[in-house]
This record gives sequence, structure tokens and C-alpha cells, in this order.
Amino acid sequence: MKKSSLFCGIVIFLLLASERCLSQKTSRNSDFEIDISGGRMQDAFNWSIAGYTTDNTYINILSELAWKNLKSNEILIAGSYRFKDKLLVRAIFSKASIYDGTVSDTDFQKSNRKDAVYSGVFESNDGQLLSYGLTGGYCISLTDNISITPFIGYGAASQELYISEDKGPANLNLQSTYDARWLGYKVGFEMEFAIGKKLNLLNRFTYNQIDYSADANWNLIDVFQHPVSFTHKSKGFGIVPEVIIGYSLTPFLKATLRGQFSYWNTGEGEDKLFLQNGQVLSTPLNKVERKSKGISIGLSVNLGRLLEHKQE
Repeated sequence: MKKSSLFCGIVIFLLLASERCLSQKTSRNSDFEIDISGGRMQDAFNWSIAGYTTDNTYINILSELAWKNLKSNEILIAGSYRFKDKLLVRAIFSKASIYDGTVSDTDFQKSNRKDAVYSGVFESNDGQLLSYGLTGGYCISLTDNISITPFIGYGAASQELYISEDKGPANLNLQSTYDARWLGYKVGFEMEFAIGKKLNLLNRFTYNQIDYSADANWNLIDVFQHPVSFTHKSKGFGIVPEVIIGYSLTPFLKATLRGQFSYWNTGEGEDKLFLQNGQVLSTPLNKVERKSKGISIGLSVNLGRLLEHKQE
């Protein structure tokens, strides 16, 4: 009930706002803008489970996986449709291809990461990171040079991670995979600042409320089932602050520089292990954590202004 009242209040507030958005210098019924950018990303990702040893001793961190310095090349495509200078619908897709990184796998026989019984460091130089999103917002001009656009929507992100090639002396035929999915609703706002006639600064902040799921294939462990050796499920959140600097090259073309950081975290969840004999074992998933940062450059084309330019 409280959530419904809050949502209704936000909608009423947005409908009452009437100032024209900054990014539109001339009034038109609709506008469509396409943004294309490319750059570099770096990710860190880890999860751990609790469980019991063979002598029935409970270990708060029984096994832990940590991917570090996952470097990737990203391409991002976004389309924004603005209706009557106010209502804004935005769709986004990004894909990053991983080309370098490492992953560590550690098992413990005592709580608090004490007495490691196994520890290995491997390469993780393949895989991809995908992200999709659809949001709707309403633009409000605060001053002649500042506007704010609150938005709400839905997003999905996935990680395809690999564990391969032993970093140590052993020559293993290792090709394990861990595929993660983050799905849920998002809410946030973006503030745009006009700095002179050609330069503008946009700050965007997004909060995500997500359902997390993952499945893994540990290809070298014969007692595990394949292709799904175990699964993870949990709930969590993600925050994504972005800064975008735009410089107008022409009335319809803009160069952009974007910097982004994101932090994702889940609470406790469930780890289900599937054995070849048909047995299914369940143990607590402590948490999943992901940190990501990136920078990219790109171009933004305003098709409405382009058509006006051609008609002149």
C-alpha cells in the first residue's frame, strides 16, 4: 500500500510539472536520438558459500570464487524518444567482450577463511557481459541551464564467465563456466547542465532492485552433473552512477565522453549442487558481489534536428 501511494505521488508530481526540457531548444511534437559509443571496462566479481565439512562442522565460508581485473571492450547503443519535449522513453543495449582476467578458487576447512585446503589461480580471458534496459521518464526544467528527468523502468544484465588454463605448473583441460543473470526494476534520475552553447554535462544515477540467478558447469569434477553442476539464487540491488560530457559538433551531431561505475550486491541465497547419482544438495549462498568501471567515447545523432537541417 505504501509503495502504491508513493508511486501515485511521483506520477502526479511529474504530470503537474510543465517546464520545457533543456535538451530541446525548439519545441517539436517528437524527437528521436541515437547514441553509439565504445570503450574499455574492468570488472571484479566474487561469491562464496557456507556449508559443512565431512565431520559435520559448519564453515561460514566453505568455498569462495573471485574474478579479478576482468578487462573487456564494450560497445553501447542507446535510443531515446522524446514526446512533446517532456516524456522520454530510452532503450539501451551494451555488450562487452572479455579478453583478460584471472579467477581464484579457494576452499577452507575452518570458518573466517582459515586453513585453506585448496587454492588455485586460473585465467579468465573469454566470455561476455551483456546489459539491456528500458526506461520512461519526465523532463522538468529547474532553471534555464539545469533540467532533471526522473525515470523508472526494467533492466537485465548477464555475465558469461570462464575458468580456464591453470596458472600453475599443471596442464589441465579446464573449461568451467559460470553464467549469471541480474533482472529487475530500476528507478533513478538524470540531471543535465548546459555549459555554454555547445557543452553540456549529464549526471545519471540508477538504482536497481534485482533477482539474481546463476548456473555453473565445473567440467573437471566427475561427481557433478553436466552441463549444470550447481545453481545460485538470491535477491539484491545495484547502483550505477554515470557522468556524460557532450560537445555539439553540429546542430544535430554531438561527441560524448562517458564514465561509469557500478556496484551490485546480493543478500543470502541458496546454492544447489547436482550430483551424478541424482542427489541434490542445498547450502547457503553467502553473497554475490560485482564491481565495474568503464570509460567510453561516442557520437549522438538527433534525427529530428537532422531532418530539420536537411529541409532548410
